Amino acid sequence: MTIDRNKGITGITYNHLNLPTTVTINNSKHTGTISYIYDATGAKLKKIATEGGSLTETAYAGNFVYKNGTLEFFNHPEGIVEKEADGYKYVYQYKDHLGNIRLSYKDADKDGTITTSEIVEEKNYYPFGLQHKGYNNTISGRKHNYGFNGKEEQDELGLEWLDFSARNYDPALGRWMNLDPLAEAMRRHSPYNYAFDNPIYFIDPDGMMPLDHYLDQNGNYLGQDGAVTNNVRVIYADDFADVKSQNNGTTSMKATDQLQSLSNVVTIDQATIQNDINNVNNETVVDQSAERQAYITLNIDSKSAGNPTGVVTSSRGADGVDGQTTMASEQRRDGVLTIGGSQNVLLGQVHSHNKTSDPGKVNIPGTSQTDRNTAQSTGTTIYSIDSYKGTPAISLPSPFVGGAGPAMHRTSDGNQTNFIGTTNNQNVGADALSRYIKRNQ
Repeated sequence: MTIDRNKGITGITYNHLNLPTTVTINNSKHTGTISYIYDATGAKLKKIATEGGSLTETAYAGNFVYKNGTLEFFNHPEGIVEKEADGYKYVYQYKDHLGNIRLSYKDADKDGTITTSEIVEEKNYYPFGLQHKGYNNTISGRKHNYGFNGKEEQDELGLEWLDFSARNYDPALGRWMNLDPLAEAMRRHSPYNYAFDNPIYFIDPDGMMPLDHYLDQNGNYLGQDGAVTNNVRVIYADDFADVKSQNNGTTSMKATDQLQSLSNVVTIDQATIQNDINNVNNETVVDQSAERQAYITLNIDSKSAGNPTGVVTSSRGADGVDGQTTMASEQRRDGVLTIGGSQNVLLGQVHSHNKTSDPGKVNIPGTSQTDRNTAQSTGTTIYSIDSYKGTPAISLPSPFVGGAGPAMHRTSDGNQTNFIGTTNNQNVGADALSRYIKRNQ
């Protein structure tokens, strides 16, 4: 799209990644331009909105967002920390099952109780993301332009787009504003459709095309098909090779249908994983003398009749010592890392950080250098929990996630990410599997 007369957009220019660099607007309420600056991968670094003599510059530095050179807010596991007149204050958020920010609140008087006057903002959405109007619209404090799926709501000059990283989305239409770069591989669907026109069931984390990925009966990565469901499947290696040879590839509609008939989707045993994570934390909260751990594994059954099956689940590892756990992992000849004594593929490890008494170690929120070294040397994803703070891990009723629970952190492929959320809002099994796939593609 280069023109949208409905919003008074008179011109849009794009870069080589099909991301907008300049949007020019001239309507009854606004006249100006919005310019964007990206890095080489397409990550947005800066947004500049100009209207008359007014200029608003927003800079993005990871989780830190600056407006006109001043830090406006940054994320914490349960919401954001935002700038106010007398300093930076915590704002907490409730999210629904789709990741939509529904309620923001803060304990302004620090009495440990939230009253209606301390509710900052409430947001409710139609299925495709348009916000409800006409009720509960009062904002008590600073407006936070993030909501549907947790994405940035760009309302400068009446633009009203949502930024999903790879593409921009208009919730009033339920359609993307630019083509999927791999639209030719999704001939069954409109290149402008959002969440396969089923936003109650699907979410779109980044605006990119999903693909099904295949692992063999031993956990080795084989390739992709042409599906759009973004599943991970297990298949016998010989079956995958035969389909690839017969169809001169694996992404055609015929090859995709054949591959799916010979495979099964990997499932996530979220209940077991969540229970093990809660126990790892809670046992450490009660007894701070040592760290605890759980392994996230892919268990593949290739011995029963029919196609192989796979499930991502967890199991407890041996308790560690003060400030450290030891992983019982082994590497097979094919390079796949397993849990010692089994053929279960090791995807990741979750461990607690206890209140260490070792003078050579310190308790600080986040990952440690040991976590980073372990992730690099083993090629797995390491998750750590701030158990030393004494916060119990609990489960929240549907549809809410987040809120209570200790903070979690992640180290993957040498990249340390602090505050990915709490023990209550992380699907660690799905995350570990996704990172295993990306690592082995």
